[in-house]
Amino acid sequence: MIMNKILSLLLMALCITSCSTIGSKDLSGPEVSKYYTVKTFTSIDISNAIDAEFVQTQGDSLSVLVTTTEPVMKDMVVETKGNQLLIGYNSPVFIGGNRPDIHVIIKGSHLNEINVGGASVLNIKTLKSDNLTAKVSGASGLNINSLLATRLNAEASGASGLKLNGKVLEASFNSHGASKVDAYKLQSEQTEVNASGASDIRCYASVSITGEASGASNVNYVGSPKNANVSASGASDVKSR
Repeated sequence: MIMNKILSLLLMALCITSCSTIGSKDLSGPEVSKYYTVKTFTSIDISNAIDAEFVQTQGDSLSVLVTTTEPVMKDMVVETKGNQLLIGYNSPVFIGGNRPDIHVIIKGSHLNEINVGGASVLNIKTLKSDNLTAKVSGASGLNINSLLATRLNAEASGASGLKLNGKVLEASFNSHGASKVDAYKLQSEQTEVNASGASDIRCYASVSITGEASGASNVNYVGSPKNANVSASGASDVKSR
């Protein structure tokens, strides 16, 4: 019995020592920048606490510029699979939030799908797209200052946020789990909403708005649509501003 306890204590000590060694990896250093040449993409997937910006260009100008420290740069992942551009950080060492920042500037001509996760943020000044699907999850954020599209499908989950300005013909918003969609300034003729948990959707509709709010969620809309049919259940709330 005593021997078993001693062995258990030794194993625990070894584990703690190993974890401390892994967590002590030095990721600091002066900032460096690196350009990545990428293949044609129409979809972006960003993860692992990255601060990114997308710049829409004319023609076939495609590039990714990453700025961070050299130790972090060694574990960066920038690659295309099919039409999807993947940007992430491929290292298990992320102890106590001490990893240096990662800044990324993405340049591309076409974009119809956006996925942002793992406490990342993507900022876009202007974007033109026929049909755009945008998803944010895991305490992430997406900000588009000027969007022009035919149809938008947007989803926020896991305490994430969407802030959208511009103009579309049709918009569909889904917000779950304490997430927030701020789209008062995104003009839309026909809007569909689905809010659940403790989430919040603020949107615009000039012709019609449909959907539901459940749990303790809120749906607030502007635009004075002629047809409004948004149901509310539980402690949820639906209001026209």
